Amino acid sequence: MSHKDGRVVLSAWVDPVLRDYVREAARLSGLEFSRWVERAVRQAMARESADRAMVAASDRGECGACGYAPCACDQA
Repeated sequence: MSHKDGRVVLSAWVDPVLRDYVREAARLSGLEFSRWVERAVRQAMARESADRAMVAASDRGECGACGYAPCACDQA
């Protein structure tokens, strides 16, 4: 079942201390609990995606600084 704005329920078993921490963090940020959790999940997904992209670039032999293979950092 969807919320009126299209959101759906994401269910996960977490430690009660983690739940309480998230509730407090949401309260301090001024965000609704669900919005805080949604933001945290999006940020975690973005980090994972960026990490995978960096590994893939490294696997292709691309420089982490300039992005070229072979490295063009020292070429002017």
